[in-house]
Amino acid sequence: MNKRKFLTQPEVVQFVNWLCENLPAMQFNLNFKASKYVTNGFKMQGVPFGEILTAYRWRVVVNGIEACDFDSTNNILSSLQENLISAIQVNDEQAAYHACCAILDWGGVPKSKPFLRAKANQNCLVQYLQSIKPLLDLNGDQHLESINSQSVESFNAGMTKVHALLDGSGSPIYDSRVGAAIAMLYAIYLQKNNLQATAILKFPSGPARGGQIRNPSDLDYEAGAPQFYTRRVTPAHWAQSQLKLGWVIQKVLENKTSLFKNQGNIVDRSRAFEAGLFVIGYDLRCFVPQAQLPIPIANEDLPMVANNNWVPAGHTLHLALNAYLQFRQQENLQNTIESFRDWYLIHIFQENGQPYTPATIIAQCFPLQESEFNLFNKTTEEVRIVTNGGEDGLRVAWGDGPFSIGDERTDVCLVDVWLTGRAYTQFNTAAGRVNWLIGAGYAGTANAANVLMYVGRKTGIHFGLLNGQFMPTELFNHFFHDNPLE
Repeated sequence: MNKRKFLTQPEVVQFVNWLCENLPAMQFNLNFKASKYVTNGFKMQGVPFGEILTAYRWRVVVNGIEACDFDSTNNILSSLQENLISAIQVNDEQAAYHACCAILDWGGVPKSKPFLRAKANQNCLVQYLQSIKPLLDLNGDQHLESINSQSVESFNAGMTKVHALLDGSGSPIYDSRVGAAIAMLYAIYLQKNNLQATAILKFPSGPARGGQIRNPSDLDYEAGAPQFYTRRVTPAHWAQSQLKLGWVIQKVLENKTSLFKNQGNIVDRSRAFEAGLFVIGYDLRCFVPQAQLPIPIANEDLPMVANNNWVPAGHTLHLALNAYLQFRQQENLQNTIESFRDWYLIHIFQENGQPYTPATIIAQCFPLQESEFNLFNKTTEEVRIVTNGGEDGLRVAWGDGPFSIGDERTDVCLVDVWLTGRAYTQFNTAAGRVNWLIGAGYAGTANAANVLMYVGRKTGIHFGLLNGQFMPTELFNHFFHDNPLE
């Protein structure tokens, strides 16, 4: 399906028309919690979508220049885009890698650095980025089916920023906020028109790292958003969603709407539209008057809430890593999570006599997935280094530089190391540590708090971040140079 066929689908035509008619008049009640990205927090009531850019907040410092609002962010992004395009034009692998890293640092999502570094070291980063560019070109005649597992190797909250900035047609940065906003608009459209969702417009999203809501189903809308980092949302699906959203945005802007006309041409207006989605996607409760909310609003003084905390699937890291390394060393096995689970159930159970079930194996896969250590996309040698642990293993698992976390709930294992280190530093008793984790909203029950610390201890010791008494090491202090949850 190409652009013309997509935009002429009846359900797409109707949704675009609904957006043109309704979005300009919609108003939003914004409430951003204080964080390193939003200094002192931010509240504004009744903001029309056409004026939503006045509420854009993303405080970062890039090359000594601080940005916090839409205009200053736009200036920084223009500079980052220029550096990336220049590096690719002269076919400079290392310059392209560093340009990509600067984009990831701006977004607070450094997770893709190992993937990009490996590409650069193989002298194929420029070629790879160039191969994706026409697939996301909003003015091209490419088919959605051309975006598949062969053409797109990695796509996440970091890579969407790299590919969007490399694109010159207005392809949107598609993160959990943007996905949540368009999914919510689609859910409202369906409800108001008594329609059922269709697969072509099921835009995915992912959980926030705080207590915000980014899935319409959490607000009792029937049409929920498929969730990032699950089998339902592959890298190719994520990239396809970016292309489809770009097509929708530009069709809306071309349909005689005055939205963001002061921004200039269609590319700049598309960027503004995406930024508007980014604002209203922070917490979908901004769509709903407080009196009509079907669930209670979280305590704003708490950094986390129980339904969106940092409790992982319970697993033992070194056992999971050793099993996966054994799997990777086998010949003629497909390197997928499904294939690994099948292999694990047969071989590890028979060799060790452990009473593993499919459910416990799924839990053991938790640290392997893309939102954690992304081992399915690493080489066998890299998997071996991660399995050996220590600082070298940490660098391969995480990448260059100290730990940081963006706006989404990822890297749970490493966040749990930080929380565990803090808990053991501040409290001498198990009860004190558990009560602190629950009281701060990082876990909802004592059992959940203990699972969090179990994973934190195992992961921390494996990478040398915690010592035998579960206290922070020098590497811990260097790696977690700042509070990652502020």
